[in-house]
Amino acid sequence: SYFIYAGRKERGKNVHVLCEWFRQYAKEFKRRTKLVFIGGGDESLVPRNDCFLDLGFVSEARKLELISHSKAVINLSENESFSIVIMEGWLCGVPSVVSASCPVTMNHVRRCNGGLFVANSDEFGLALKYLEDNEDVRRGLAANGERYLTREFSFDAVLSRYLDQLSTD
Repeated sequence: SYFIYAGRKERGKNVHVLCEWFRQYAKEFKRRTKLVFIGGGDESLVPRNDCFLDLGFVSEARKLELISHSKAVINLSENESFSIVIMEGWLCGVPSVVSASCPVTMNHVRRCNGGLFVANSDEFGLALKYLEDNEDVRRGLAANGERYLTREFSFDAVLSRYLDQLSTD
């Protein structure tokens, strides 16, 4: 059982905060759950500890496989402009956990009810415990996210908005 972070490992994406909060979660709730990292960046941000696994770069197919078997995609960055990885998570059937301090990702999650947003380590721990313990909820949140992507970001939806904009100019 694991959660996943996919992307560059860097302080600017709050990877150090994610590791600290995850370690507190595993200790407080006595979980053997792992946090899996995929992607490049500063490997020194990921502690050498049983609850963390850094796989580095993986193929696109392996990335999607790893995401689809996770409990959720976690992205605590406060500086996202879109976050493709939470969208990939929804398409792979998993919800997301994002920072309440990132207006963009929090808005996506809130608009579609596709995951949870957290403001501190206590909320983070409770969110992960809730997702880990409630498979039906995880599936429902992911399905909400997938419907949102289809509605808002499918080729037809984007083309329609683009054509509407052109006709008003």
